[in-house]
Amino acid sequence: MNYEEVRDFLGILNSGNLHRDKLALERLDTITSFLGLSEFHERIVSHLQSDKCRVVSNGLYKYPTPDIKEKSLIEYLRKMKSNSDKGDVNSNYRYGMILYIFGDEGKSKGFQYFLSAAENDHAESQYMLYHYYETGWYVEKDLSKSDYWLEKAVSTGHKTAKETLNQRDSFRELERDFKSRNNRL
Repeated sequence: MNYEEVRDFLGILNSGNLHRDKLALERLDTITSFLGLSEFHERIVSHLQSDKCRVVSNGLYKYPTPDIKEKSLIEYLRKMKSNSDKGDVNSNYRYGMILYIFGDEGKSKGFQYFLSAAENDHAESQYMLYHYYETGWYVEKDLSKSDYWLEKAVSTGHKTAKETLNQRDSFRELERDFKSRNNRL
């Protein structure tokens, strides 16, 4: 697989059309093995074929790494992981996103990559951590940490985080008003 084929494969995963592409399903076995998720292969295939499977918008494409032009998907992932291990923030995020799309087990592993990138002011990773803590995805639900990462994402310029913060503040204000009125009754 060349670089364009890797991008096409990731695009198929992103679109949720994996079930329509037999070659992509075959490549998936190689990927799950490399990511250390082989034991969960059947569950991952099921997850990726479900209607619920969608990658966060622009997740894999927002931060391109043009120097990665490997001849195989495994070389591509190995290079991305190597760059991540060397502290490349965008590679941390992208490798975390690749793990993230592989269902529960991948989301759990991806958390550390998002955390590493978020601590280095990567807005998209900060927003991902907001979701992890807000929902209790593979970490203990913690609204103070959720608030922290949401506010960090806003301060680093994440537009969706700004909208989310405004919605959250409006919701909390409505909730306070509701509780106040109930206490008066």
